[in-house]
Amino acid sequence: MDSADLNSAGRAATATASPHGPAGHRPAVTRIAASPASHQRRTLEFFTHTFTVVGDELPDLGFHFGPHLARTRRADFQVEITGPALPGQRGSSRALEREVRVRRADGVSMLRRPLVSLHQFPPALPPFAALGDRYAIRPATVVHRGPTTLALTGTDPSECAELALALCRLGWRLVSSQLLVIDRRIRRTLALHTPLRLRGAAAADIAASTPDDAVQTCQSALTGPTLLVRPEAVGAIVPLHAELPLPLEVRICRGRADLPRLRGRCEQPSAFWPPEAAEVGRALNRVYLEIPRPAAADEVALEMHRQLSRPNAAERLCHDERATVPAPRAGSIA
Repeated sequence: MDSADLNSAGRAATATASPHGPAGHRPAVTRIAASPASHQRRTLEFFTHTFTVVGDELPDLGFHFGPHLARTRRADFQVEITGPALPGQRGSSRALEREVRVRRADGVSMLRRPLVSLHQFPPALPPFAALGDRYAIRPATVVHRGPTTLALTGTDPSECAELALALCRLGWRLVSSQLLVIDRRIRRTLALHTPLRLRGAAAADIAASTPDDAVQTCQSALTGPTLLVRPEAVGAIVPLHAELPLPLEVRICRGRADLPRLRGRCEQPSAFWPPEAAEVGRALNRVYLEIPRPAAADEVALEMHRQLSRPNAAERLCHDERATVPAPRAGSIA
């Protein structure tokens, strides 16, 4: 997703999430009504917030947000999911009729928007559009080891996920499978444990070696079948309340070298949502990861691990010769 897409998504979500409604109208404060007995109810914990999610036909929140399930009944927000089931859930295909509403504990409405997917951008859960300007997000797969946090970015989320899993086999831990989340107040990277998205040979290998309850298959009109994999089933994950250093962004691209290598410093800032979070993108250090074609994910991960294990490796990379002309963006690694 490029900068224009992120900015347009941000304007739409921000306009929908205004707590004062159109033309500055302030909604009446009402107490949240008790949920009907038929409603399903789950509580999720994201960062410092708790959300009670209610609805007649809830998605499989245990699969999509397993590490974030909470036992407490106290919640800062209530998220209401209304309408028929999402595609693939109980046979329904009427996704566009679903809607998500977010209310504060005192009943004030914070957000109302269509629900196409749990992982649309910005996502419905956590409902970043209802949480003000505290968080900055962008698509990425994030891993951590020792003092180093990496945000893997590229045009193919499956490639980033495949490389992250290979790094986890070398002792790295998953921080976030689909989104880089930064707390703008404290400038720290936060954990968000949602399923990894894999395609092709990597998906087949994981499906064959992972318990059935840890994988699901979804269909995309653009990319075809995609395997969703619970992160805690395939690698070590960081604790929910981890507050990690700002990441080194690693932009995956194709190179002419015989071996994969981290190259130079990328000067082009990253685009974050909301658009007002542009200063976060400027604050990150960015390098290119050149991958020869073809290259196995394990081979690429081993070379990355070797380079980043050197003392002050990230700082040295960012002071290398600047890479002003990016190599072509990568497709699938293997």
